Amino acid sequence: MLGDWYATLPPWRPQVALLVNERTLLPALMPLAPAATMPARVADQVGEVLAAQSVPDPAHFNPVVSTVDRCLGRRTGTGLTARGLAAYVPAQVMGAIAGAVLADLTKPSRSA
Repeated sequence: MLGDWYATLPPWRPQVALLVNERTLLPALMPLAPAATMPARVADQVGEVLAAQSVPDPAHFNPVVSTVDRCLGRRTGTGLTARGLAAYVPAQVMGAIAGAVLADLTKPSRSA
């Protein structure tokens, strides 16, 4: 969703990996140890950084998922607000339409 991520070991903290997103330059620090589980932990660490920055869950590209999140989250106070849902759904529908039109315009023509 966010494109490529790069990792480096900062010399001032060799026990930590610095992950940086190419497109957004969003940084994420994560402990190297245990090294055997690091690849599996990267997604969780990036998810924590994105949540801390209030980046929406990528599942919210679907209006049904957003509506269910609103309905189920009302009980616990963790879901989308009514105002947020009112902004999400039209944007999701317009994005779907624009994506379909763009895909249709860019597909190669077939000669019969």
